[in-house]
Amino acid sequence: MLKILFRLVVCLSMFFSFAGCKPNSSSEIKNQTQVFKSATLQNSVQAKDVVIHVMNVGKADSILIQIGGKNYLIDTGLQENNKALVKHLRELGVDKFAMIFMTHPHKDHIGGMPALLNSFKIEQIYDTELINPDSKLYPKIMKLIAEKHITKTKIQAPMKVMLAKGAYLEVLWPGEQKITVPNDSNLNPNSLVMRLVYKDFTMMFAADSYKQSEEQIIKRYSPAQLRSNVLKVGHHGSNSSTGDDWLKVLEPQVAIASYGIKKGEPADKYPSKKTLERIKTHNIKFYGTFIDGDVTIATDGKAYSIEVEKK
Repeated sequence: MLKILFRLVVCLSMFFSFAGCKPNSSSEIKNQTQVFKSATLQNSVQAKDVVIHVMNVGKADSILIQIGGKNYLIDTGLQENNKALVKHLRELGVDKFAMIFMTHPHKDHIGGMPALLNSFKIEQIYDTELINPDSKLYPKIMKLIAEKHITKTKIQAPMKVMLAKGAYLEVLWPGEQKITVPNDSNLNPNSLVMRLVYKDFTMMFAADSYKQSEEQIIKRYSPAQLRSNVLKVGHHGSNSSTGDDWLKVLEPQVAIASYGIKKGEPADKYPSKKTLERIKTHNIKFYGTFIDGDVTIATDGKAYSIEVEKK
């Protein structure tokens, strides 16, 4: 009986979130979201059609998506952690990749690419082809990709990338026209932002995007096209990202930051106290890889569960 009730709550919540129907009052919406949040976080999903690992790779990003026996990777962490990353991926059952996505050419996002290129078969690579004139690593990666005859595709909005079992990634940013932020290299604000869709489940991957990026995305898409159950927050939780308008439109139940603390950096830089306050204000459950280790989301397309490495 409890299982049937749980399914009913989830289905009703998903119906309102994704079918475009809205209850009559804001209090009803808030109460409904809270019930759904509590149910999904406390219930373990048995049918794990899609499993997403936001991996603990320090102050860096690397996210593994596993669907129907296929592996997809968003970013590859730091070069100095490449051996640990390869080992961990093998422990998670990875023997090859259907796709790898490089969100932008900063070392904390593409550092592990040479090791992955030399350790796994990779069928296809998606790259924003943003230019980083200071990077010696990026040309090395391009050379390896060419030598191994791997298909590489430029990725930019609007695109839809089909995955296994009917899941897909909606490419929301950047488009043909990039944005410029004063006193910035302008790689972060133009990094790749994608939304995973599997049946009624959605997750937003914000890479190192800034509030300026979020503003551009909000202008280009309707709230229904952006609403996400789970948000991988931008730029490791720094105050440059994850603005109030972004959180209001996405309405995530869960926010996850991939971050570490380097020597000499303020302890509250990643994640920023201001970002955490905004997340708390919007009544969103927060996880961070520095504290929680790997954060794993499993979904059957209706309900989802969250597990952390460090209990």
